[in-house]
Amino acid sequence: MFIINSLVAFLLLISYILPYVSPRSFASLSVLSLGVPLLILFNIVFFIYWLLRVKKQMLLSLIVLLLGWNYINSMYKFSASEDTKDEASFSVMSFNVRLFNKYDWLKDKTVKETILDFIKREQPDVLCLQEYPRSEQVKLEGYNDFNATYNKGVKGGQAIYSKFPIVNSGSLEFPNTYNNAIFVDIVKQKDTIRVYTFHLQSSGIETDVEKLKRKHLVICLSKLVRRLKHNKIKWNCF
Repeated sequence: MFIINSLVAFLLLISYILPYVSPRSFASLSVLSLGVPLLILFNIVFFIYWLLRVKKQMLLSLIVLLLGWNYINSMYKFSASEDTKDEASFSVMSFNVRLFNKYDWLKDKTVKETILDFIKREQPDVLCLQEYPRSEQVKLEGYNDFNATYNKGVKGGQAIYSKFPIVNSGSLEFPNTYNNAIFVDIVKQKDTIRVYTFHLQSSGIETDVEKLKRKHLVICLSKLVRRLKHNKIKWNCF
């Protein structure tokens, strides 16, 4: 049992230095970072196990956990029971409104009203909308906005609303695509903060298995025809 405990403790100890090691140097070792939550859990279990048996072996996992306390604390945060108010903080909401259900993807006819009611209820300081149709020209009371209506030279589809003054704004156009990123510079107290919102192109993953089979068959037949033309009869597709 202690051998397994030692191995788990050693792996957790190694994981503490991974943030300072380039993945290019130790690519296989960097995968270990994915198992850090489990390694922490196993070490806690081993510590409790040896503690209940009143064995000094409990010190191994305890020391390893204490050595990585700052690392663990940066990964997991426990919120206070009461909200902590900070004048420097502000809230940001990002919402893909999906054209407010323009093409009736959902049977609900009140999608737009439901979304707007939710936004008004939450009252975010900064609101970023994706798949937003500028033809709707949504106006929110108490907010400044960018790209909520037509802007020359800026693609539609996204909008940013802010309760703070907007002193600058712009768009980053991605070539050969309908997507882009827009940004605003807002003034909060004495600071100027830049907020971006992105809407990236879909990966286009096909979920229809039958279509995938047909595409695969077409590719295989094309390979077969090319090889037959070059008198390469020996061929394996599947």
